Amino acid sequence: MNSEEVNSIYERIKDEKYPKPYKLELQNLKSNLEATQSNLEATQSNLETTKSELRLQREKNLDLERRLLDLEKAKETENR
Repeated sequence: MNSEEVNSIYERIKDEKYPKPYKLELQNLKSNLEATQSNLEATQSNLETTKSELRLQREKNLDLERRLLDLEKAKETENR
């Protein structure tokens, strides 16, 4: 082995055993970013589900409103 290889291996082992503070911070930031990204994706998925549920509820409400209007019209017709 030449001295460059030895130094390279030594630095790698040293970094693994005794990471530099900025490397730890970088690892933490990357980990936090991944967690945040995952939470964002889950939130977006939940938002889409909620939007879909709201659309369905709105359609049901409109249908109930139409049926109520039809019943009121039928009642008016009967009372005449």
